[in-house]
Amino acid sequence: MGEVSSLFVVWSVTSFVCEVPSGAWADTVDRRLLLVLSGLVYAAGFSVWILFPSYLGFAAGFVLWGLSSAMMSGTFESLLYTALRERRAESQYPRIVGWAHSAAMTANLVATVSAAPLVALGGFGLVAWTSVAIALVQTGLAATLPGSPDRHAGAELATATEPAGLRYVTMLRAGLSEAATSVEVRHALLVAALVVGFSAFDEYFPLLARAHGVDLAMVPWLIGLAVLGQVAGTALAGRTAGMSPKAMSATVAAAAVLLS
Repeated sequence: MGEVSSLFVVWSVTSFVCEVPSGAWADTVDRRLLLVLSGLVYAAGFSVWILFPSYLGFAAGFVLWGLSSAMMSGTFESLLYTALRERRAESQYPRIVGWAHSAAMTANLVATVSAAPLVALGGFGLVAWTSVAIALVQTGLAATLPGSPDRHAGAELATATEPAGLRYVTMLRAGLSEAATSVEVRHALLVAALVVGFSAFDEYFPLLARAHGVDLAMVPWLIGLAVLGQVAGTALAGRTAGMSPKAMSATVAAAAVLLS
């Protein structure tokens, strides 16, 4: 249990540490390319688990997973917002991004439930290689997205004629400076850090189920119930976008009480 927990720490710390640097990437390179690279790194992480099934192998896989998450985090949202802004439909962003994440969680639900027959048919190996294949499908779909026309965002800080490395450093410094001076940005970073940390809690559900004697083939069905709740929550993003900070805080606090 201690080793499993330490792996979750590696995963969460990697995601958080890489969050700001990867955000600067999204403002200096084509966001579509960044999403494609994220998918490849994701597939590589699962592959490492299969090829090197040891503690160090799993730790390396979690580092790659955390890096992939950081590369994707915010990149897709930025690409979507840019596309909507070009169509003067920015007001539709909360609704569309909510449904997009809800669709992602629905796919997660299908994948979770599918683990039951896959484990029965071929054990963990079949589940793992199927995960690699799905990650590669994700990579292919990302390649079909439109490129980001404003990949040199913040032109007042870094012009398109500057070398890519210099643009990156300039954007990274600007982002760190804004995080240090803006209260709103600093609060957003703290919330993101908490979300990353708490997102590892659901990884303990399978261990808890097994500790209570639940059959391995039944575990995915139980996890699916939690994912179903996430599907409903993300689908409501458009309706909750107008909530005040106090109302949102009260909602999250109530959820925490119900969880406990």
